[in-house]
Amino acid sequence: MIRYFLILLFLKSILFGCSLCSIYTPKTHVSIQIKADKENIKTLKVNWVFANEFTKELLQIYDTNLDGTFSAKELAVIESYLVDYLVQKNFITTISYDKQINQKSNSFEIKDYKMSYQNSTLSFEYNIDLNYKIYDKNILYIKIIDDQNYFDIVFADKKQLM
Repeated sequence: MIRYFLILLFLKSILFGCSLCSIYTPKTHVSIQIKADKENIKTLKVNWVFANEFTKELLQIYDTNLDGTFSAKELAVIESYLVDYLVQKNFITTISYDKQINQKSNSFEIKDYKMSYQNSTLSFEYNIDLNYKIYDKNILYIKIIDDQNYFDIVFADKKQLM
């Protein structure tokens, strides 16, 4: 009995974590595109690009027809596992918009998420509707951090667009 308990303790991160990345923490490059007009910050478009090594690992597991690429059905399975993890953690995203940075996130809703595979690159994209009225000296603060370290989030320096 003690043996089973120790095994459960040892494997708890694998059993209860992200089923895609419980063994390997992929470097994930994140870029954000902000759409706004003169009066409102309308939307955020968030794009995650996964490391090639992680993509290769997933190909070995989820490429069920062994054609060296992901079909729409295979991508749907990967997307499902990723979204299951992210939904319970509010997409590991914190957003605040005020005169000072708030650690508590404003509520938001994720729209139109999609997993894609192009040119040997696996990416995940989603949109967030904000509709924040622009006020002088307010700060739009966006934080994407995985506190369980299943993803190593890196904001791409030159790919943050407004």
